[in-house]
Amino acid sequence: MRKWIVICMLLISSVVELQAQQALRGCTDPAARNYDTAARINDGSCRYAPERKDPRGLFRMPEGLEEQSGMVWWNGWLWIHNDGGAAPVIMALDSTGQSIHRKVTLRGATNIDWEDMSHDSAYLYIADAGNNANGARANLCIYRVQKKYILDLDGDIEVDAERIAFRYEDQPQPPLASAPNTTDFDVEAMICRNGSVFLFTKQWTSRQTVLYTFPAVPGQQVARKLGSFDAGGLITGAALSPDGQTLALTGYSPMLSRFIWILYGFIEDAFFDGHRRMIRLTGPGQTESACFTDNDRLLLGSERFRMLPERLESLWLGDLLSPYRNRMQALTRQ
Repeated sequence: MRKWIVICMLLISSVVELQAQQALRGCTDPAARNYDTAARINDGSCRYAPERKDPRGLFRMPEGLEEQSGMVWWNGWLWIHNDGGAAPVIMALDSTGQSIHRKVTLRGATNIDWEDMSHDSAYLYIADAGNNANGARANLCIYRVQKKYILDLDGDIEVDAERIAFRYEDQPQPPLASAPNTTDFDVEAMICRNGSVFLFTKQWTSRQTVLYTFPAVPGQQVARKLGSFDAGGLITGAALSPDGQTLALTGYSPMLSRFIWILYGFIEDAFFDGHRRMIRLTGPGQTESACFTDNDRLLLGSERFRMLPERLESLWLGDLLSPYRNRMQALTRQ
């Protein structure tokens, strides 16, 4: 009898604890329409009012960067590369953007379809992951370059690039060809952190994006699927804030109506499990890349498209993020 009493007490305790946890779940972002002041655990239910922002134009890209498709802010410079078919070169611009300050050629690399750029404390990474022609590339890869090689030398230089080859765990091997711009295995967005590569797909038909990851180690890697969400458009670039707390995904519709997704409040690498907020951007454009200069400022790069010029813009996110940040700070003081 005593044994059953103990079991019942444990069951009752577990139910009470579960109910307490459920009571703490809800929308934890004060910026949301359905913010729950009692919630302590985000349950993914936050809903936001439509938001539109007007990026501040900074400058036209200098000659030679008409099709830039990836960039990072590092060591006081804006590092950019061109889209597929160009030379395997990354270029540094100063804050005026009037000229290219440095060119770094990657020895051993080929620019088949370079689509994004990222970095961590030791390396620069360039994603040769564009795959929209027929979805059947068998030579997808990430190039990585040690930052110290670039810092140790001045002027235009050549440095060795290491190759991280990869394939998707859920794509048939060998890959099956499809019509142009119909594949689910095209990637134009990448971040790197904690020794891993994270890719966000540009799904041409479903307008969703899938998150894949693999170790940022040279050799042959298998991209493991972590999750997906309905992006409502074509994802073309990714950027992680310096503090690692905010992820920005750029994109546009087939008619070049631009947007960004701001993801925050996530834990570890569960980027899609935090708060997801879409911001519409004024003006059409083929915006292909983004990078943070600090935790609040996002730079947006657009390629030349017909009558639309290639350009760099700036977007302030501090006003969108401050309500959530202030609440988190208040909770830690309680």
